[in-house]
Amino acid sequence: MDEEFSKFTELYISLMKGDKSEVIEKYGELGTTPSEAFSISGDSILHVAIYMRQESIAREILKRYNPPLDLGQQNALGDTVLHEAAAANMTSIAKDLLILAPELLSMQNHNEETPLFTAARFGSTEMFELLADLVEKKQQPIYRHLTEKDGSTLLHMAILAEFFDLALKIAMKYPYLIEIKNKNGNGMNGLQLLSKNPSAFKSGRKYGLLKTFIYYCIPSKDTEGKEDSLPRGNSELDPMHTVHPRFYSTVIRILTSVAGRTNMSIWRFLRQVWPMMERIYKAKKRHESAFKLAKFLIEKDHSWMRSSKKEGLSNINPNGEEIPPKPENLKGITLTPLLMATSTGIKEIVEEILTVYPQAVDHVTPDEGWNILHVAISHRQLEIFHAVKKMDIPMTRLVRRIDEDGYTILHHVGVMKYYTGGTLPGPVLQLQEELQWFERVLKIIPSHYEMHRCNTTHQIPQSAEAAQDKCYQEFHARIFKEVQEYLKRTSQKNEASQTLQTAREFFEQTHVELLKEAQEWLKRTSEACSAVAVLIATVAFAAAYTVPGGSNQETGVPILLHDPFFLVFTVMDVLSLASSLTSVVMFLSILTSPFELQDFRHSLPQKLTLGFIFLFFSVAVTMLAFAATIILIIHLKKRWTTTLIYTAAFLPVSVFALLQFPLYVAFMSTVRFSWKVIRSVLPCRFLPSRFKNTTTGSFYKIL
Repeated sequence: MDEEFSKFTELYISLMKGDKSEVIEKYGELGTTPSEAFSISGDSILHVAIYMRQESIAREILKRYNPPLDLGQQNALGDTVLHEAAAANMTSIAKDLLILAPELLSMQNHNEETPLFTAARFGSTEMFELLADLVEKKQQPIYRHLTEKDGSTLLHMAILAEFFDLALKIAMKYPYLIEIKNKNGNGMNGLQLLSKNPSAFKSGRKYGLLKTFIYYCIPSKDTEGKEDSLPRGNSELDPMHTVHPRFYSTVIRILTSVAGRTNMSIWRFLRQVWPMMERIYKAKKRHESAFKLAKFLIEKDHSWMRSSKKEGLSNINPNGEEIPPKPENLKGITLTPLLMATSTGIKEIVEEILTVYPQAVDHVTPDEGWNILHVAISHRQLEIFHAVKKMDIPMTRLVRRIDEDGYTILHHVGVMKYYTGGTLPGPVLQLQEELQWFERVLKIIPSHYEMHRCNTTHQIPQSAEAAQDKCYQEFHARIFKEVQEYLKRTSQKNEASQTLQTAREFFEQTHVELLKEAQEWLKRTSEACSAVAVLIATVAFAAAYTVPGGSNQETGVPILLHDPFFLVFTVMDVLSLASSLTSVVMFLSILTSPFELQDFRHSLPQKLTLGFIFLFFSVAVTMLAFAATIILIIHLKKRWTTTLIYTAAFLPVSVFALLQFPLYVAFMSTVRFSWKVIRSVLPCRFLPSRFKNTTTGSFYKIL
């Protein structure tokens, strides 16, 4: 037995190496047939050779052991050799298998998947096209090929596996699959599954400046490998074509073709030598494929027109026709692809739906009564909010919508159920962002809606203490029953007045925890930065007290007074002392502020920004003063040595700037607001000419 196991091991290793002659020799020594179990998963040697991508070995085995083969053998998962070939996209071996055993085409594994379904699951496009044509030619019942055990279809599986090009082929070949919903718990159709995957679109990926530039420079998938098509030219319209129209157009096509191929060659080279380029390239192709699929599915989708509260799961009969579900099997979801894409922030799908069907903007969920603004605001999707805001006429109706809970769109700013932390780092900036959301929505609602009150107790998160009290009261319900009834009668009016809240009161109540986090973070940061600023001020004062090079003992005048670098030292040291002390003042003003909620909108972020700016400036000029001191003391004359000293002096400043740059970018909104205030106070003649007659919005573009 040990000897037999040893031979199996040697054969398996030979298969892994792809040594065809050694595999055939060792397998012949075993005296078994290719259909016998070869692994613990019940695979035959053909199973193993195919999933190892050893096509030549699999073909040799078929040739040597033909015809007495049981190709219909299934492994522990129920997969046949054709299932393995479909997963490996080995179309050539699949054709040979189907010639020897045509019944493999319709055999199902334990998940009730045919090889056609397996090809879709693993993104084997060529195999899918081959098997789909064979199924159509043999006129087999299509239903068993398009679904699996849990009710998912080919289209669902291709979208979930993110094979979007193949999913588009499936949707075009079997259009009745578009509206079918899977039965594995979420009940979504293809477009809804796509709307739940923001990473499949550009709007779901946040790139930096360099990656964004590379992303937009990469050639589009539609133009890759294709020559630019130009018009042949018309001699009646273009006088240059009157003499040699064919020659002219041919030269232009050749030049553009050469330029296009050169461009593609450059990008292929960059993808090979720069891994980041390859990742961005693949991401862009994936985004383009997903958007193509979304456009096709959107044209067929009319879910925004449905008003029923429950949408059932459909099925397919053997002829490929859709069968409506029975009422008792209804399993509904409330968000259509439009609102689902709004909640996940997929701007491409939302804009495409509103472009194809502009009237879809009025769609309201049947259960909650939410429109697109309710969803966008609750999930903090700013880009979609701005896109809908540009639609002037529908906005007059959308902003007036009150949902089934009595919430206005301003109340939804206070809903924290879907809040994931915002887009900015740190609780201070996150709280400021939330306050900006409140002001942004406040500007577009009718004025009297600000005082609208509704019952908001069910949206307020329950603390652990409150949950324990509730359990305690439920456990002793019999004892406290009479007391609770009495309290309920006597405090009914007070409870009603407390639970009916305006949007501002609701916002303040739901943001209590975030306010506490912002207060603690700001205090810690201000204390740490003020300590650093005091240290820099101390160093600057000490440097001024000990003049580099010393002073004349008789007159007290610095010996190096007339050296140009002494002036540099003096100016830098004064600026360092002044800026560090100013930074200390800013941080102390933060520590002495009341830390109210509204202070986090402008006042505290502005002070923190100015404190960071002065602190960074003090570090920079301190290093310059240090460099000037070194040069004055050792009297360096060589230019390259001076350059090295300045480089060393700027190194910590550069590191500090790189580390703090994301924070400066995050505070850009505060800087913009400060500029707006300055611009409103100063007369136009004190402003630069390029800023005169400039609106705030256009100034943002300048920044």
